Amino acid sequence: IASTKLGDDSDRVVVRSDGRPTYLAGDIIYHNVKFASGYDNYINIWGADHHGYIPRLKAAINFLGYDESKLEVILMQMVMQVMQEVLIAATRLLLLMTSRVALRALKLQRANN
Repeated sequence: IASTKLGDDSDRVVVRSDGRPTYLAGDIIYHNVKFASGYDNYINIWGADHHGYIPRLKAAINFLGYDESKLEVILMQMVMQVMQEVLIAATRLLLLMTSRVALRALKLQRANN
């Protein structure tokens, strides 16, 4: 695909010389089906590390005859960071709840003695 014509840093191979399709080939097929559905806009949500993939995919969409500006790609940071923050918050909550239960148990023990 001559994707440099639409802003990619190099032209891309869609099918290798041995006949095996590249990852881009699967994305081209997927987006052809998506765009053939006739919606006004299309949204992909990708990890931030895939930002360099946007120009080649938009070039492929253009070469399929579709308006590549209808594709919006939202880049998100890795989910692991969010999950780590959730786990930290859950751990803090668990510690708080556990300490309250332990404090109640200690008060009950003292009250019974």
